[in-house]
Amino acid sequence: MKKIISLIIGIFLLIPINQAQIKKIKVKFVDLGIETPIRIDKNEFESYFFKEMDSTFVISHRKINELRKLIFRLKSADMNLYSQPDVRIKIIMFGSNRISDTICVGQFVAEKGNHFFIASPSFMKIIKKTCKK
Repeated sequence: MKKIISLIIGIFLLIPINQAQIKKIKVKFVDLGIETPIRIDKNEFESYFFKEMDSTFVISHRKINELRKLIFRLKSADMNLYSQPDVRIKIIMFGSNRISDTICVGQFVAEKGNHFFIASPSFMKIIKKTCKK
């Protein structure tokens, strides 16, 4: 039953993410190894890492589709076991002239809306590759 509920929540959370709607993806990032004295949440990311932050755009349909599939495959994280991510990467998906979704990523957990997902090794590998200039 828990798996069915997680699947339903996952599907409803990811409904806005479809290939036709996503025109480009902006990835804002800092080195995952940067240590801070406090946990950086999604609202503090840009202001805290203003000087260290870099960004890149993904406009290739193939790459957008690859990222979209990886995001869709993220498994829900039990909010009793995981806390919000210590954000080092922010993925912003743009539809037609508007932001359609934002995902914040730490080393182990990703957050979309108020739901946590486990940042799988395959997801992190592609994200790290995307963040290389």
